[in-house]
Amino acid sequence: MLSAKIFTRIVLPLLFMAPVSAARAYVSDPVEMTAEVAFLCSLKQEVEQNVSFGVVEIDPGGDRMVFDANAVDDTENTDADDIDSKSGRSQVFDRPALGSLKLTLPEGRTLKVAVIYPQSVELVGGSGRVILTEMDKNSTYNSTPKPMDGGDHNIYIGGVLEYDEATVEGTYSAEFEVMVTYQ
Repeated sequence: MLSAKIFTRIVLPLLFMAPVSAARAYVSDPVEMTAEVAFLCSLKQEVEQNVSFGVVEIDPGGDRMVFDANAVDDTENTDADDIDSKSGRSQVFDRPALGSLKLTLPEGRTLKVAVIYPQSVELVGGSGRVILTEMDKNSTYNSTPKPMDGGDHNIYIGGVLEYDEATVEGTYSAEFEVMVTYQ
């Protein structure tokens, strides 16, 4: 029996020592934190009409033609006769059509919208060099943000089409990306 009591005396103090050690734990001062979430208002975009410069009679010396979407009076008719296709020598047949990108913004919101176009796009299909440039300058929305109210809106895309003297008869085309930014 004596050995049982000694065993009990040794074990009991060890069991009660653990809580005594835990009582010496330290607590820091409170730290303030914040919670944050950013919600994005979605914008729907779809191509209504691709850019078409019509049929151009080639000038042997090449040419530079301006298709200015800002000069169109009736933007509801994107293949209007009054597309400003300034050209020194080339003749444009088969009415050209501005490109049209339809944006749908959430109702009740006004967002600042900018459209980013490539600096230049090379159209391929024959020999010679055919380049599309200045889309930013000749489109109804460009890289400068403009306010746009909720609902449906069309962005009309124009540009400058240049070809050199080595360009031959044929169809020239290219795909390019247009990026819409909004805030």
